[in-house]
Amino acid sequence: MLPVKVPTNSFFELKGLKIKTLSNRLSLLIIIIISILLYANTFTHEFAFDDLAAITKNSYVKQGIGGIKNILTEGSWDGYQPEENMKIYRPFQLLVFALQYELFELNPTPYHIIHVLFYALLNALLFLLLKEFWKNKYPYLPLLIVLLFATHPVHSDVVANVKGSADLFGMLHAIAAFLFLFYFIKRKKAGYLVLASLFYFLSLISKEIAVTYIAIFPLAMYFFTDLKVKAIIKNTLPFIGVIIGYLIIRSIVFKGANAMTLSLTYLDNVLLLADTFSQEIGMRLFGLGKNLQLLFFPHPLRAVYLYNDIPIIEAYDFIAVSTFFAYLLLFFISVLYFRKKSILVFGIIYYLLTISLFSNTLVMMPSIVSERWLLIPSFGFCIAIGAIAYKALNSSPTLPQFLKANSTVLLILFVVVFLFSFKTI
Repeated sequence: MLPVKVPTNSFFELKGLKIKTLSNRLSLLIIIIISILLYANTFTHEFAFDDLAAITKNSYVKQGIGGIKNILTEGSWDGYQPEENMKIYRPFQLLVFALQYELFELNPTPYHIIHVLFYALLNALLFLLLKEFWKNKYPYLPLLIVLLFATHPVHSDVVANVKGSADLFGMLHAIAAFLFLFYFIKRKKAGYLVLASLFYFLSLISKEIAVTYIAIFPLAMYFFTDLKVKAIIKNTLPFIGVIIGYLIIRSIVFKGANAMTLSLTYLDNVLLLADTFSQEIGMRLFGLGKNLQLLFFPHPLRAVYLYNDIPIIEAYDFIAVSTFFAYLLLFFISVLYFRKKSILVFGIIYYLLTISLFSNTLVMMPSIVSERWLLIPSFGFCIAIGAIAYKALNSSPTLPQFLKANSTVLLILFVVVFLFSFKTI
């Protein structure tokens, strides 16, 4: 096979801007303040939805510290409905709730405050991770990406609902693992790799979607380091070991039974209403298209997407076909420009890998559309959009000249962040 020739100086390459940036401390302060202010109105919220199963009616959580043994050794659903056929193992979230119950019992305010603080911490870690990727090569790009992520309204389902901490902790710990992995690569201290493995385990026992990072870690090492393939594989092996260990523990907890068994009806997943293979394909594509649409245009937003929110369509319907070609285009771009190590391409691949679990192809999920599932994939989306916006900026030696030369692009970005923030609140 002949090698594919990739154009040089392409749209997929970014240039460094010659302009003084904000200090890391000031950038982090901006990110943390914005993250808290956006969700400060949730501090007066009550418990809702699945908080019933995770907190208010969970017998293990309501034992406080005394329930930790059961939380670690039994399924996460067993403290609510022991007979329910939903075998999931996400003890970290329940451990946090048990400690909070010990301190606050069923006062929802501190639960919401702590939950929002964890979201602010996640956004801070994302900024630090992006700085590790690029150092100061792309001024303001890490801040731009994180502001897009922090303000994106699609995250409101995760952050406004305390039960959303499963998704939040899953990503928070995975990003911490990511950060320590890059510390290890650049500082060559084994302790960082141990910490990376520990946080990756915490990510897995928070939510299973963290398994997709086993592909994201080597992807980032390829794109943002000079490591050879052999070294990338070597650095990935500890995380494979963590996954194996996690699966063994989960198998012991459920005594070898399928730990992802779910009792689903068409009320949960509309795919069960499909009469033909064409309809199954059509609705899967609808789900993938709807998830992508919510990232570009997050309106209207819903707590859940049930059978009456999702149409039964055929594989040849316009929505299904257009979604297929949209994802095919993303795949083609990823393959064609993979060797260029483009930030935009990394964002696209990150999105495709992390959204793959929710395609209902490998595993039947409780639905085909969910805003909380988009927390992790949306980071790839924000990286890609941030890279496109950054590409449009022109370099200038001073800040006033930079603002004047890029007034149109900066105005568009300001409007987007403002509208995202308004929608979130």
